[in-house]
Amino acid sequence: MKRILFTVSLFFIFSFAQGESNQKDININKGNIINKNVSIKGGKGTGFSVDNSKPIEIGITSFENDGLDCSFSVYMINHQPVSGIQIDINSNDSFLISDVSGGRAEDSNFALHYNKNGRVLGFSMSGGFISESSSQDQSENVLFNVKATSNSKLNFPITIKPIFADRDAKKMEYKSIPFQIGK
Repeated sequence: MKRILFTVSLFFIFSFAQGESNQKDININKGNIINKNVSIKGGKGTGFSVDNSKPIEIGITSFENDGLDCSFSVYMINHQPVSGIQIDINSNDSFLISDVSGGRAEDSNFALHYNKNGRVLGFSMSGGFISESSSQDQSENVLFNVKATSNSKLNFPITIKPIFADRDAKKMEYKSIPFQIGK
């Protein structure tokens, strides 16, 4: 009985401590160093707010090509957790995927599977998810990185056709942004 009371007491103390830590205001005055007042009042600090009514935005944030090999990063700005992805990258048969790795998908312990024609699947066997984005900056929302090989000059838009699943395995709305190569 004492163990139970002790455990419950620790739970309440921990819960109260967590609540207190989320309500702190930080005011910094560094006038002598940079001659500015800075006031931080919680939040994510980037002006980004989660809006569950917005669709997921997906696109390509960077593209490098040395003539034979190319690499690019696929980004995802999401306002709700994502528990599964299927993405078809339309390469117009101009490049073949040789590797998909990294980004928020791997950070969220997603297994990434792909084929050379541009289909990428990502999910967590433990039921994990990719949490909501914390900014609108594409480079801070890289979903994964792609390496590919090409035997022709790349001069076309790359389009992405995704399917996203939420925590209840329901299909999520998206907006895909085409990426123009070579112009």
